[in-house]
Amino acid sequence: MVATANDSGNVSTLGPPSGLDPNQVATHLCQLFLASHGIPIACWRGQTRIASSGFPSDITPDAFVLLPLRALERPFTTYSTHDDAMFGYVRSEALGLEFVIGPTFPLGRQGLVLEHFMNLVGIPVTRREEVAPLLARIPRYNFIRFSALVGFFHLLANNTSEDPITDITDLDAVNDVHREASRQQDSFSIEQSMLVRNDITRLVREGAVDEIWSGLGTQTYHDNLVNELSATMGNGNLRMAKDEFIVDATETFLHGAIPGGIGTKLGLQMLSAYVAKCEEANSEVEVVTLLNAMLMDVATIVNSVRTPSGISPEVHECIKIVVNNLANVPTIEELAHRIGCSTSFLTKHFKEETGLTINQYVRYRRMDEAKRLLHYTKYSLSEISALLGFSSQPYFANTFKRECGITPKQYRLAVRDTDEDEDI
Repeated sequence: MVATANDSGNVSTLGPPSGLDPNQVATHLCQLFLASHGIPIACWRGQTRIASSGFPSDITPDAFVLLPLRALERPFTTYSTHDDAMFGYVRSEALGLEFVIGPTFPLGRQGLVLEHFMNLVGIPVTRREEVAPLLARIPRYNFIRFSALVGFFHLLANNTSEDPITDITDLDAVNDVHREASRQQDSFSIEQSMLVRNDITRLVREGAVDEIWSGLGTQTYHDNLVNELSATMGNGNLRMAKDEFIVDATETFLHGAIPGGIGTKLGLQMLSAYVAKCEEANSEVEVVTLLNAMLMDVATIVNSVRTPSGISPEVHECIKIVVNNLANVPTIEELAHRIGCSTSFLTKHFKEETGLTINQYVRYRRMDEAKRLLHYTKYSLSEISALLGFSSQPYFANTFKRECGITPKQYRLAVRDTDEDEDI
């Protein structure tokens, strides 16, 4: 414990009020905090977890973030994981304890994203059916609101006066909390957004589908930087999110996808389609969902056109030409001439190396792009038919049904219905 002099000159001890055991104080504070805010909280003394509320005692997501939170060396702070779970940290000098608050999520969590978070923090598979509903019930908090809440808990946990209400509502202390929250937000906005944008662009350019799927930076950047800032701005939140989407999409295509090999023409067509889809969004959640879909979509295409092992330079060049000219694919003779080889060499090696003839590959790529256009744009069937080089709309519709098992119209209705279900 630490001894200090109060205003009257008497010496008071910084410790649990009324001589209570710190363990009892920690348990009481955790219970009160969960009851008041609905966010899990745990208390640590050194390497021992002495109290918690919100999860079963053997479920310890707080243990996963305790070391990185301590490493920040701040009396109170916040931390976001790659899955965009936000945690808070409070050190109580008065009690000699540390509190970890969280997780909470800016947009809530369900389905696969919850699975990813539980993987990240090491929740056993056998317990996930029990833990998932607890995570799903945690209230949403934006970044500044959560940082302020963590700051106020810091005031509470370090309050040693005989009149705790007066101390906790002291204006100077409150202003300090808000300044610290703003400072952390500014630091996050400038540094994290640049780092994550660079990471995303690099991963897209490399076609790193698995790394993007694992959530490296994507959720953290968009939810915390876009949604959290817009949540503090009053009206116009959706417009701000859309504007940020357009910035991200442009960066993704111009510095990631197009240099990654998908070609300028296809890249700009896809960028236009995604921006149009974004403008149709009715909520920030839809914008975030579209951003994630776009990143996976684009990285998958880049991955498919990058030179895989066992693919010769001639076959790879043929693939690139096809992908960049789906509306007017050159003949096999023209392809061979542009690549600098004979038609027999090209057709033989293309089939051996890809398992498809050139015509089969063209059909596959056209159907793949047709699905994207049906999903993410309002282009009519005749417009899609023309964009993909089909001689007529009926021919396109018949080819699509033969290859995909349903008509283009049925496919469009099916994917739109799926999107609406995910938004509920």
